[in-house]
Amino acid sequence: MLPDGDVREIFIVDGRITHQGIDDAETLLEDCVLVPGLVDVHAHLTMSFPQPDLPPEERAATNAAAHLDAGVLLIREPGSPELGSRGIGPDALLPRVITSGRFLSAPGHGVPGLDLEVPIDRLPDEAEREFGSGDGWVKVIGDTFVPGPGITRTFPSDALEATVQRIHALGGRVAIHAMSAEVIADAIDAGFDSIEHGSYMEEGQLGLLAERGIAWTPTMSIDELMRSMVRQMGWPDDAIADLDRGFDGQPAMVAAAVDAGVTLLAGTDAGAVPHGSIREEISLLNTAGVPADVALGAGSWTARSFLGLPGIEEGAWADLVAYRDDPREDLGVLQRPVLRMLGGRLID
Repeated sequence: MLPDGDVREIFIVDGRITHQGIDDAETLLEDCVLVPGLVDVHAHLTMSFPQPDLPPEERAATNAAAHLDAGVLLIREPGSPELGSRGIGPDALLPRVITSGRFLSAPGHGVPGLDLEVPIDRLPDEAEREFGSGDGWVKVIGDTFVPGPGITRTFPSDALEATVQRIHALGGRVAIHAMSAEVIADAIDAGFDSIEHGSYMEEGQLGLLAERGIAWTPTMSIDELMRSMVRQMGWPDDAIADLDRGFDGQPAMVAAAVDAGVTLLAGTDAGAVPHGSIREEISLLNTAGVPADVALGAGSWTARSFLGLPGIEEGAWADLVAYRDDPREDLGVLQRPVLRMLGGRLID
């Protein structure tokens, strides 16, 4: 059983894990490595490119199935242009989903068709409204390519702080899309719960993230997409070079984050990239210098704990993926599951 490496018998009763022996139990698998179901902490289920001609609910279910095929049994959807992911979950034999309502951006900075543009002084109120439509999370767009060129701040620091205070008072948590170091600094000061992207993260900010329990989702899968996109947008050479420097330096910052004690999370930004690619994101973290066990945890037990779900323990839902070999020794093993189980129901 990962992450601890204990060797034990696992029994499933009424969809939940127990270590108490069952005399007439049916044996499903022996001599395997059990991993708590994989997690994509940054995926937009109603988004995919090219966009299929389906209603949001069907689009979300189709994309969730692609995650399931990859062994993902839990998805956090940090913002969405639509609310089509409501109701997705194990009852439909699809991954558990934690949603965050719609993306919140400032007037003139929203991506048409994606973001909900809200006046700066209304950000806390609109965040509370979106909190009511999600599962405990709100997503704020802290900086953006719109109108461009370059990355521009969307909300002043006092609006961000007021929004975090409002949502925390309601018992919720807040994620922020933040690429620039300046907005990352604002987000740290405001007390956001997770930094999404963090493309220009600075080493001096890592200790603050660790100290304040703020997680970082680097979404390394979108590197090439972002580089290509700004060139297609016709950015001037100096702005492109600045963005390239940020992405070139991100792997070193991701590796340094481990030493600093930062909670790293694996998220693909699926919707901008293909759904079901969490194994590739975990590998990218490892290639950046993150130890294999930490990279795997970022897409499994560490992510589950951060999101408030248990791993492999007594009484937990049986959300499991099994492999013949230990993926900590070779992350390529993640491509070869021998069993997937969601809430005690076999997927295969």
